[in-house]
Amino acid sequence: MSLLEKSLLVASALFGGIALALLGVKMDWIQAAGLGFAVMIVGTVLNFRLLRCLGCGAWLGRYPGEYCCDCGAKIP
Repeated sequence: MSLLEKSLLVASALFGGIALALLGVKMDWIQAAGLGFAVMIVGTVLNFRLLRCLGCGAWLGRYPGEYCCDCGAKIP
């Protein structure tokens, strides 16, 4: 899986969770709001687990660029 695909997966989990939580709050459906918050937590965990350098394992951050800041490896 490429870095772009991983980033899209993380973003869709976060934005999907936000949308579900807001819909649950708006419709006064506490289960949907709780599920939305759970999906946001999963998106955050995926962010820190998937967006890592293949060379050294450092977290790439929000805007990783073309090279790792720690080891200088090229990011695919």
